[in-house]
Amino acid sequence: MKKIFFIVILITLFRTLNAQESKDSVMKYYSYFFNSNPYNAEIIYLDSTLGITPLRFFSVNKLQGLLIFKKDKFREKLFNLNDYDFSKGIFIELEPILPKDGNIIFKNKQTQFNTKRNFFAIGGFGAAVLASLLGTINFKDVANKSYNNYLSTLDRNEYDKSRKYDLYSGLTFAAMEAALAGFIYFLFIDK
Repeated sequence: MKKIFFIVILITLFRTLNAQESKDSVMKYYSYFFNSNPYNAEIIYLDSTLGITPLRFFSVNKLQGLLIFKKDKFREKLFNLNDYDFSKGIFIELEPILPKDGNIIFKNKQTQFNTKRNFFAIGGFGAAVLASLLGTINFKDVANKSYNNYLSTLDRNEYDKSRKYDLYSGLTFAAMEAALAGFIYFLFIDK
């Protein structure tokens, strides 16, 4: 009985020691998350690029030192990894580089027209473009249907009708091009 009890204690002790070794052999990883505004900023650590933001990074070793966040037309920003919070990650705001006079450059979104335009002519030519475009489509549709009828029946009147409406579609197409030229002239060129 003593031998069995001794063997059970040895097995228990052996299992406990073995379990402790397996706990120590499990790798520990550090999870980092880096983000910035604007995104796609380059992250540099120890003269090597880790990636661009937003970046999730896993490391066997705890990172120490400085990170550099870098993006064209923005000031570089340094971050000390000793201040890193593993529960939140980091979010960096990059500042734009201002011109020498200190003013931020912006685009003027107002109209580029310096003189008044003849809206009656612009509207008239615009309406003529639409009307002649619809006429061209309609005449070409009628011409195609007449030609298809001619192919199935060989009726000479259908053939003549298709030629006549093809001519009309060509004329309305030419009128549309002329109206478009007038529209562009009065909209962009006339002063």
